[in-house]
Amino acid sequence: MPLVCQAASGRRPSITVFGADYPTPDGTCVRDYIHVHDLCSAHLRALEYLESGGGTAAFDLGYGQGTSVQQIIDAVERVSGIALKVEEGERRPGDPARLVADSTRAREVLGWTPARADLDTIVADAWRWERAFLARAVA
Repeated sequence: MPLVCQAASGRRPSITVFGADYPTPDGTCVRDYIHVHDLCSAHLRALEYLESGGGTAAFDLGYGQGTSVQQIIDAVERVSGIALKVEEGERRPGDPARLVADSTRAREVLGWTPARADLDTIVADAWRWERAFLARAVA
């Protein structure tokens, strides 16, 4: 997502989609993108868990639903109002078609509940951060 926002802001000339022939609805990889605030809140819950005597453990963090690379590109274009230059590249070796988290354990053990699963909210916040980054870089 940051790379797509960078393409929209002009920091990158284009965005490359690595593979458009995966067995997914639009042919691009599907991933479980998570808002940085939700990721941080899960880490805080994990620290609280450890401080209260919980043992070390691994937890998947995500929303349990996938979003394709093309859907991310479409959302960035929609939110930013900027048409992106998209290039198709070859598949990257070992890239799975679909990778979606099962955060059931994090929800049960840590009491974590994500709050920002809406794609346009995630993209709008990423786009706002990108524009703020550019404003600081120019200043």
